[in-house]
Amino acid sequence: MDKSNSVFFMDSDEELWYTIADELGLNVISMPYVMNDEVIDYWLGKDFDDKDFFNKIRKGSMPTTCALNPDQYVSYFEPFFKNGKDILYVHFSNKLSGTLKYMEIALQDLYKKYPERKLVTIDTKNISVGAGMMVEDLAKMFNDGICVEEIVKFADEHRNNYSEMFTVNDLNHLKRGGRLSAVQAFIGGMLDIKPIIRITEEGELKKIMQVSGRKKAISSMLNLYQENAVIDDKHPVYVLHADCEKEALSFKEQLLFLHPNLRIVIQAIGPTVGAHCGPDTLGIAYYATHR
Repeated sequence: MDKSNSVFFMDSDEELWYTIADELGLNVISMPYVMNDEVIDYWLGKDFDDKDFFNKIRKGSMPTTCALNPDQYVSYFEPFFKNGKDILYVHFSNKLSGTLKYMEIALQDLYKKYPERKLVTIDTKNISVGAGMMVEDLAKMFNDGICVEEIVKFADEHRNNYSEMFTVNDLNHLKRGGRLSAVQAFIGGMLDIKPIIRITEEGELKKIMQVSGRKKAISSMLNLYQENAVIDDKHPVYVLHADCEKEALSFKEQLLFLHPNLRIVIQAIGPTVGAHCGPDTLGIAYYATHR
């Protein structure tokens, strides 16, 4: 694929902040969500009120996510194919949604219409800012003129350096997503159990431990970060929160106590991810030796 004749796509489930995406000149596919029967697009934090979103959940609204249909993928890709452009699309984990099967349906029709065109995909096997960090690195390579084949090779070799974990406050949101049974959620709530969830090398969500109490969960994440973090000047550490900024600031201070020169970004979790994890989720995304 000729870089000079190509464009770079990402999706909003990767939660790279819109100012960075704009600066890098990225094309963004919005992964929509439904709140109170209204389908809403998410544009990487632009015009998104995270406090209002999570407060609505606290008051009983239950947002859901929805897959794009083939026609929507066509609307994103066809203008570029029509203008003679190939596409590099770096997307969130295929294991976490069925939406990409509809993209394949769209591409079958597009390739019939534009047989000379090509779309190359890279699966971050991640989501939220853990995926966004990888998008940013790959987009910079793309903008520097590095060929797509080299970018794909880099992604394959370094995918598992982008690590992410989080703890949820209300187990009922994991129950809604099918990741806990009703009995597990009830008992866990009674015992104040807090799971630590990591994105695996395969791109799936996995509970790696559970502890009693919020403070213990946060200190456990800090210890896990210490085990495999790479401290460098290139990559910031992202502290992610679902409307619990006070705890995010406290977590930042604990990180700075250990590593005073860390570049730390505090960022709100977006609505697509937030619909599954719920308010008061706290997480961290960072560059690591491994996931």
